[in-house]
Amino acid sequence: MGIIDQKGRLFGRINVIDFTILVVVLLVVLAGVIYFLRGESWVEVKLIVCDENPAIKLSGVINCGHTNILFLDSVQPGDVETERGKVIARINDIILMPSIDKPLDQKYNSIILGVAILAKKNWDNDLIYKNAIVKANSILKLKTDKSIIHGRIFSLGALGSNDSSRKDSLLVREEVELQLLNQEEWVANAIKVNSTEVDLNGRVVARIISKEVWPAEIQIVSDSGEVFRRISPIYKDITLRAELLVEKAGENDYYYNKAPVKVGESLRIATNNILISGTITRV
Repeated sequence: MGIIDQKGRLFGRINVIDFTILVVVLLVVLAGVIYFLRGESWVEVKLIVCDENPAIKLSGVINCGHTNILFLDSVQPGDVETERGKVIARINDIILMPSIDKPLDQKYNSIILGVAILAKKNWDNDLIYKNAIVKANSILKLKTDKSIIHGRIFSLGALGSNDSSRKDSLLVREEVELQLLNQEEWVANAIKVNSTEVDLNGRVVARIISKEVWPAEIQIVSDSGEVFRRISPIYKDITLRAELLVEKAGENDYYYNKAPVKVGESLRIATNNILISGTITRV
C-alpha cells in the first residue's frame, strides 16, 4: 500500500487535504500562543504633548510643543491608563518649558511627559503598545480617567527586567560635544551648566558639563547676488559638552535613548527647564 491511496487518503485513512488544513491550523494556533506568551516589559518614554491628534491632521502645522497651559488642569503625575482593570501606562513626571515656536508666550508651553508603558515585541522585534509601534517620532495616545493625550515620542529609555534582547549591552558614561546653531538668546540663557536629564527611575542620564556662546554668523545676499557673511545681532551659536549614560553595544557603538551616538547625529537632552536639541560634533 502506498502512502497516498487512489482516493487521496493518507495511509488509507486520512484525507490529504483535510490533513494539510489541520496542520496549517495547528501551526497558526501555535504561533499565536508563542506570541501571546512573550513577556511584557515596562518601557520609559518621553513625549512632547500635541494639541490634537497628529495622526489625523489633514493640513496645517501640527502643534506639538505648543500646548495651552490649561492642559495641566487635566493631567498630573500618577495618572494611569488601564485595560480590563490592568494598568498599562503611568505618567511619572511632567516638564514645563517655553513653547518651541513662541518662547515669550506665557499662555502656550512645551509640555513633556515622562511615561512608563507596558509594551511587548512583535515578530520583527518592534516595540508594540496597544497595537501601535513605539519608536522615536511616532505618536503615542494615552487615555486616562481625566483626559485623552496625544504626544510625539522623542526618547525611549531602558526596557524592564523582563526583556533580554540587549542583555549583552553595557551602560557606560561618555562625553560628547554638540552644537546648536542660530539660536535665540533665550535658549542660550536657559541652558545651565550642571543641569541634568533624569530618567523615570531617578537616575541621571545626562549632564551639561560646559557651555560656550558666541554671536552666530549669517549669510546676506546683496542686490547684485553677492553673498556676505555677517555677525548676527540676534542669534547665537552654542557649543555644549555633555556627559551621557549610554549603552555600549559594540566596540564603537553607543546608544542614548535608543538613538546612535556618533558625529553628525542629532541629540536631544531634556533638562528640568529646557529641551536641548543639537548636532553631535565630537564623541
